[in-house]
Amino acid sequence: MALVMTGPEKLRAWRDRTGLSQSKAARLLGVAQGTWSAWEDGRKRPELEFLLELEKATRREVKLADWVLSADERAARSRRRGKQDGPRTGTDG
Repeated sequence: MALVMTGPEKLRAWRDRTGLSQSKAARLLGVAQGTWSAWEDGRKRPELEFLLELEKATRREVKLADWVLSADERAARSRRRGKQDGPRTGTDG
């Protein structure tokens, strides 16, 4: 069974392979090091313009499609988010 890497995993693998620090990689794309770190950790997803720039910078080693969530992943995130937010009452206020 093949292991499918996520966008954050591919981003980190590319950076490690090329020998760039997070700071240098971030400068390459014109973002803050903290932003790059959040992308690699999966805490944030790059906006479309940066996803397109990542494809260019990595020669498509990291692709836009690597960051698209499957329906199962979206459902799992939604369930986790619901648990974190507390019980839903169905009423406003």
